[in-house]
Amino acid sequence: MDSIHRARLAFPCYRFFSDPAPPLSVREDVKIWALLQSPCIKILLLVYSKGEVRHSELESLIRSRGTLSSNLNDLLDEGLLKRNIIASRPIQSNYSLTERGKAVTKILTDLKNSLRPT
Repeated sequence: MDSIHRARLAFPCYRFFSDPAPPLSVREDVKIWALLQSPCIKILLLVYSKGEVRHSELESLIRSRGTLSSNLNDLLDEGLLKRNIIASRPIQSNYSLTERGKAVTKILTDLKNSLRPT
C-alpha cells in the first residue's frame, strides 16, 4: 500500500481541505465531527495540545493496543509524528509533532473549533 493510499485511509477528512466549500448543513457538521473522532485525529490533537506525550498517555486515550500501534505507525510513516525513545528503566517513548504534523493539526483544530456552537 503506497503512502498516499495510507494517508487517505488514516485521514478520511483530507478532502475537506482541498477546496473552499459553501456553509455546511447541520447534518454535514455531524459527519465531519464524527470524522474528527478517528483515532489518528485524536492522537494528533492530543499531541498538539500538550506538545509531547508519553506512550502511556496515548494508551489512556485509545484503549486498543492494536489500534494505537497501527495509528502511531501510520502517523510516523507519514511524517506527522516523531518518536523520542529515552533509555531508562523502563524504556520511555515520547511522541511529538513534526513541522508537517503541526501544520496539519492546526488545520484540524481550526476545523474542529469552527464546528463548535457559539
